[in-house]
Amino acid sequence: MNILIINCSPVKNGATAEIVKLVGQYVSDGNEVRTICIDDYDVKFCRGCRKCHETAKCFQDDDVNEIIEQYEWADKIVSVSPSYWADIPGQFKAFIDRCTPWCNTHEPHATIPNGKKGYTIALRTGPSMPECEKIIGSIEHFYGHLEIKASGHLGLCSVESKENVAEKIDEIKTFCDVIINSMKPLSEMTLEELWELFPIFLVEHNEKWAKDYSEMEVVLKNIFSDCHIIRISHIGSTAIKDIYAKDIVDILVETDDIEKAAKIAERNGFIRMSSSSKRVTLNRGYTPEGFADKVYHLHIRHEGDNNELYFRDYLNEHPEVAKEYERMKLDLWKKYEHNRDAYTEAKTEFVEKWTSEAHKLYDGRY
Repeated sequence: MNILIINCSPVKNGATAEIVKLVGQYVSDGNEVRTICIDDYDVKFCRGCRKCHETAKCFQDDDVNEIIEQYEWADKIVSVSPSYWADIPGQFKAFIDRCTPWCNTHEPHATIPNGKKGYTIALRTGPSMPECEKIIGSIEHFYGHLEIKASGHLGLCSVESKENVAEKIDEIKTFCDVIINSMKPLSEMTLEELWELFPIFLVEHNEKWAKDYSEMEVVLKNIFSDCHIIRISHIGSTAIKDIYAKDIVDILVETDDIEKAAKIAERNGFIRMSSSSKRVTLNRGYTPEGFADKVYHLHIRHEGDNNELYFRDYLNEHPEVAKEYERMKLDLWKKYEHNRDAYTEAKTEFVEKWTSEAHKLYDGRY
């Protein structure tokens, strides 16, 4: 597990730095740990120009992207912040302001890989806990807009210097147990564990799937602006009218540079599931707690590798075949609920049969 610990203070040898060091020691067993100090980076102030609301990136050239790369690397992020006038230090606030390109309140916006957990330790010199709670609130608010799950916090009062940290050792150790004992990341799960966490689950057709696709299409067109994209399409059962489907929107991207597009997608919150020279499949919305509210499968392929478009069109124009497909899926659901590969394989003959018919009917459509 990758754990990033951030010293949110500009002071590199004070109480905050001491807590960062201790947390690093206590969570290091079996994990890879990195510590950074916000003051080691050049972070310019946000200019409030709102250009990032249109481009999902900032025009300023400094170290913000280097910090974000650390966030992308981490499975868990621990922010350790002192109180500066009852809130986070200005240096860290400047960084948060500059994360507006990644803020999920506007489209388009950049993203970091999902499934991350965030933890907060706040400390102050006085005895009043509400001041720590305000700091925790600021950082957890930030986590939320980057879609990092706020998973725990610790307030430490009466910490005037690094010497006072020794009095808080037991609290810090206990909190570190919370950090390391939560669910392991997806990358460490076995195939059986993944199938148990992400079972086959069919639901009635939902009109929101078309909206979810349209929203993601806008995002993809923006992030792939430097790629030669031939076509972006909604595929899979969520693109077929009036049939049960997994609550997952499948999207096909046809391009002449598969690997370039895949790497861009990975930098924008997608996780690579499988890859070859001709096909790359990625997902978004899989977390260690299960499915997120919106889940996507992204299929990146060469132009013309698009049988799913023909199958989709045929079933939409032949509802009796679509209903036959639905009945088969419902029968297979409980049989292969925790074996996605077997579920897919059992549908293959049906899909190939009607895809062949679709090619005869729609020859040259795509």
